[in-house]
Amino acid sequence: MENTMVTIVKYLQDNHAALGLAGPEDVLTTSRPTRDMPALSVTVTPLRTMPAGGPGPAGLWVVAGTRAEQFLTVLELECRHQGDAAAGDVYWNTVRRLRDAAETLLAGPTKAGLGMERKDWTDPEEPVVAGRIRFEYQSDEALDDPERPAVRSWYLTYEVRWWRPIPEAV
Repeated sequence: MENTMVTIVKYLQDNHAALGLAGPEDVLTTSRPTRDMPALSVTVTPLRTMPAGGPGPAGLWVVAGTRAEQFLTVLELECRHQGDAAAGDVYWNTVRRLRDAAETLLAGPTKAGLGMERKDWTDPEEPVVAGRIRFEYQSDEALDDPERPAVRSWYLTYEVRWWRPIPEAV
């Protein structure tokens, strides 16, 4: 699971410009404190992970000649804009553009859901391919928090299907 999340966050960080973010540091995870958040950001939150059954015993797949285990993670992206409430600079259009950019990026070139290599980050200098990840858009919801009038958030929910290879028994 950790390798899957690191792969997703790194992909979003590498594509921060396509999202309209100032830098890779504007892609956040739930493990980062929310104080001093940037004006425009995307927060990645895995909600739950479960085995995703498939053909064969116990949901095992054979992918490119390798036995693999498949999982399903429900992932939430919070597209967030914090404006200057005193100046009245809190517009839905800013966060809507961020949401649209995230949807386009994760839709992939065919618009059927981005597919990408899942990497094992045991050695961060040289990660190795260890499976695949595919995004499936589920829903989105805009929220207006009366407690924080200067913040606009748009939540995108994805089903992320991913598999990892199973080492052959010795």
